[in-house]
Amino acid sequence: MGWLGMQWNGNQSIEDFLKQEVCGDGEHIKPVFYSKKSNSTHFLGIEDNAGKKFMIVILVQFQKNSYGDRDILYKDIDESMGPAELANQKTLNWLEKNIPVPPNDYAKDWRERSYRSILQKKAMSGREYHYPII
Repeated sequence: MGWLGMQWNGNQSIEDFLKQEVCGDGEHIKPVFYSKKSNSTHFLGIEDNAGKKFMIVILVQFQKNSYGDRDILYKDIDESMGPAELANQKTLNWLEKNIPVPPNDYAKDWRERSYRSILQKKAMSGREYHYPII
């Protein structure tokens, strides 16, 4: 489960690049949701031909290669692996609507940690927010 990388030419958006890299030509899986928490943390909702949906967290880094060009490195992590990177509200809303029951305990824990993080940020800003019980 390492990182994949290639030279980055910047001719397309990171969103389009990630959709193409993860889903290919869309013959077997297609992207149905995209969200970005930061320049390094992206979320992609995928649907297979049978209509099953799942969430992928994609970590992105840029670095200069030995020729002085920029490379893009990315690593995709399935929600069921319980990623360390927390989801944003937009991603959690999509999950509630499309995959209301987490696929396993790791995914459930990831969602709960993400909600708690959002609650803490909202509490510090003085706004009230309630998240669903999973």
